[in-house]
Amino acid sequence: MVLRGSIPSFIMISDGKYHDNNLLDLLVFAPNAIYLIDKNYVDFEVLYRISYAEVFFILRKKSNLDNSTVERKFNIATATGLSMDKTVAHNWHRFKKLFPGPQRLVENDDRENEVGILFLTNNMEVSALEVAKL
Repeated sequence: MVLRGSIPSFIMISDGKYHDNNLLDLLVFAPNAIYLIDKNYVDFEVLYRISYAEVFFILRKKSNLDNSTVERKFNIATATGLSMDKTVAHNWHRFKKLFPGPQRLVENDDRENEVGILFLTNNMEVSALEVAKL
């Protein structure tokens, strides 16, 4: 979707047999743009490829992804709802091979539903609050 209008820049209608992950292979990503991706579209090979092309993504972390903390940031503003900001690496060999670089894990508390929402991103420059707000 182009932000300056309400006309989608890409539409795909499939027969329902086409897996959603394959859609990422068809998109042309703009360098330095931030893409918000649904967690059902997680494909670490594609995410690494777009990261290599200097494209950023933010997605909700799937609960079954296992990772280790590389670096933890302690200067987060918990009053904003943030509860975690850290750099992580994947523990599963398969994912390490597909996405060898570190990623960032941000947790924001959904106080209304009393649950933490985890966001995974390759953008290490923006603030954790910006990641959560996006």
